[in-house]
Formats: sequence, structure tokens, C-alpha cells
Amino acid sequence: MSAILYSRAYCQYVCPLSLAVRPFTWPKRKITHRFSEKWRDIAYALLIVTLIGTLAIGIAGISTFTGLGLFCDYCPFFVVYTDFSNPVGFVLNNMPNSIIWFGSFLLLVVILALYTGGRYWCAYLCPAGALLGLVGRKSIYGLYRDKEKCVNCGKCEEVCTMFIMTKVLQEDLEEVPKQSCIGCGLCVDICPKGALSFGTKTNHTLHTHNRVKYILFSLTLFFIVTYLLVSFLG
Repeated sequence: MSAILYSRAYCQYVCPLSLAVRPFTWPKRKITHRFSEKWRDIAYALLIVTLIGTLAIGIAGISTFTGLGLFCDYCPFFVVYTDFSNPVGFVLNNMPNSIIWFGSFLLLVVILALYTGGRYWCAYLCPAGALLGLVGRKSIYGLYRDKEKCVNCGKCEEVCTMFIMTKVLQEDLEEVPKQSCIGCGLCVDICPKGALSFGTKTNHTLHTHNRVKYILFSLTLFFIVTYLLVSFLG
């Protein structure tokens, strides 16, 4: 549902890695590292590999770390919330494995964030993010740039932790690529001319991202709570 509303809002407001890595990517300094857009294909390649691997492992009847398949082993949501949905089993059986597995994720993401100044894992490697991006290419809400107001000052480029705004400015785009934007709103807040805003294709007047943010966060939180309740009661 969150992907239909705003492509990768889950990555910003729900993913456990997002909260953990935020202190290391918050743009207290300029983000100076730039990567080719072709690097984003790595995430799609990993997505294909994990989906095919999940299918193959399922057919072969081989048990994986989470027991849900190869894709879920690399999805931060399932790595964390699968354990919390079974607290007794988590404490007695899965805690060591979970700490090692999720700790490895966290260490890798933090190292990449410290090196690049942005969310390198989220932008270029995460298969779950790639899947959300594919679903959300035609999402209802998006981030839009007013070409008449924009003076190409580059401030949005300096704070974009997903490394998207370089492409937007270079190619003079009006719509920020939905498959990559996580809806954090940092660029909206820093733009001196108010050239960036959240909205729909026909209405770009949501100049503050708070309304969209709270709607998306509420919906995703609802589905997470529902998932956990079903797991506990089921």
C-alpha cells in the first residue's frame, strides 16, 4: 500500500535500517560522492537473484535463515519483525543468529554511509528497495521540481542521501524518479526558492511533505501492527 501511495516511503519511515543509519547520513556536511546511475541496476540484479533463489530453494525444500526464503533473508523487515513476532522463540533460539545477521547488515550499511555520506545500501544494493521501486514507479504521490523557480543552486543535490538530484538537475527533469526517492523531504526543506514540492501529477501544491509523511507512516504502521497481531494471535 505504501508503495502505491509513495513508491519507497517504507524505506524512510518503516525500515529498521533507516532509523539506525540516519545519524550517519544526516547531511551535516555536503554529500560529495557521486555514482553512475547504472549502479542502481545492481539492486535489480540482486532482486532477480534473490527471487529466483527463493523459488529454487522453495522447490528444493531447503530451509533458509528465516524459513521464509532467500529474499526474506536479505530483507531488513523480515530479519527484524519475523523474530519479534515470536518473542519466545526469539529469546530461546534465534537471538544469537539474529544479532549476527542483522548486526552484519547494520555494520555494512553504516560503513557505506560513513564513506559516501548517503544511503548507499538503500540506493544501490537493497533488493527490497528495488522491489518497492518497481511497484511504485506509478505511485500516486511524487516529488516534483518547478523548473521556473529552480535556479540550479545545487543545495538539493548536496543533501540528497539517495543521490538522485544530480540526475534531476543534469537532465532538467520535472518529476523526480519515483523508483529512487524515499520521500525524506530534505531537499524540499533546504530549497531556497521553494521549487520542490510533493504532490500528484495534476497537483504539485503540497509544498510541505508533512501531510504525505503522516499519511504514509500511519498506513505502514497500521499494516505492521496488524501483521504482528496476527502473528501473536495466530
